Amino acid sequence: DILEEAKREFKFAPNGTGKLRLVYVGQSSQSMRAYMIFKEETSVMEVFQKTMTPSMYMGRVEEVPQDQLVVKSNEYLVPIAHFDKDPGRMFGVPFFLKVSNDELLSSVRERIQARLDIPDKEYEKYKFALISSSRVVRYLDMTSNGRVNLAELGHAHVASLATSPYLGLDHMNKSRGARGSHAAEKAIVIHN
Repeated sequence: DILEEAKREFKFAPNGTGKLRLVYVGQSSQSMRAYMIFKEETSVMEVFQKTMTPSMYMGRVEEVPQDQLVVKSNEYLVPIAHFDKDPGRMFGVPFFLKVSNDELLSSVRERIQARLDIPDKEYEKYKFALISSSRVVRYLDMTSNGRVNLAELGHAHVASLATSPYLGLDHMNKSRGARGSHAAEKAIVIHN
């Protein structure tokens, strides 16, 4: 069992749950998101088959957060990923956040900020998008009285994991460095 083996080496949080899960995640800038949580009884062979293209996908072992130990029928673990203007330019560490049907979007926004530990000034620049099939379905006003609609987020009507909806955090990728930040500027040519 993968999780039993991982427990031997895993560094659990001091006040964590002590429970591990295996998450199917993408690794390229076009797929750097969390797709699903493998069921505990998933065989090593099934995991291997899903992650056969290691440059694209992998299994990530992580500790289950306290608030995600139990997910009720009116709740959902929504995948969340970072992107910079275009959902094809993903970066950072994708994660899951538990949301409840009819929960205020402003509450979800606050919990994301707390989870990522981002200062207010920087967080004001973040935009939130519902994304499906690598396209922005629509941007969400997370400060309004809007509410979570699980029907929009569920996998029931989805043909494949690649097309499953997720919440995208649209903000600047500060880790790309100076070279990538001026990509749209033209080079200056000096002729002697």
